[in-house]
Amino acid sequence: LDGTGVDVVIMDSGIQTDHPEFQDANGVSRVKQIDWFAESGVSGTMPANHYTDIDGHGTHVASIMAGKTFGWAKNADIYVQTILDNDTNELSIADAFDTLLGWHNAKTNGRPTVVNMSWGYALYLNTNVSPNTIVDNNLQVYATLTGGSYRGDSPYNNAPHTLTERADLVSKGVTGRNAGSGYYQIPIVMNSVDTSVEQLTDAGIIVCIAAGNNSMKQDVENGDDYNNYVSY
Repeated sequence: LDGTGVDVVIMDSGIQTDHPEFQDANGVSRVKQIDWFAESGVSGTMPANHYTDIDGHGTHVASIMAGKTFGWAKNADIYVQTILDNDTNELSIADAFDTLLGWHNAKTNGRPTVVNMSWGYALYLNTNVSPNTIVDNNLQVYATLTGGSYRGDSPYNNAPHTLTERADLVSKGVTGRNAGSGYYQIPIVMNSVDTSVEQLTDAGIIVCIAAGNNSMKQDVENGDDYNNYVSY
């Protein structure tokens, strides 16, 4: 119940390795700074400053999961995969999944693996162009709407409400989070991520993933935009 004999993995923005919350009763850090490629047998090179956290989110969720004062798994060993917001120090999501699976399968000590994935994914509707496009954070275009404007029914923003042909999309929901002037965040389903999560769970890894990554509700029940999402 206190994490003894358990390996927890924080897949997030990194970790502050010297934080006292991650020490054991003798003041020794429980953070295991491994080379994920070497330990997993996957080809690749670790980023030089992988074990840092420039925005604090990874350290925050690690403290909830395994901090020694208020964390759940106070005695667990802590492993970290930096995948977000850490510039050149992060693993790609694909490498993180592959190395995590390889490392877990290579373990012979019988310790269970519990991974926390407190991160989501979304694309954005760009209404600054006509026809509207669906873009990522780097403005890479994933789809162009054939009808011109995007239809979304949301109480949280002034998203377009023009009913159009949506041949390029499987969705018409819009969230209230604005990514900038003329950009609206929309939920998506990333089949590659879902497939990787299934591979982890099939291997016996316990995955705690952020709620709402899949099929985020966009409207009141029975509303026009309830249970819709973008898939690509």
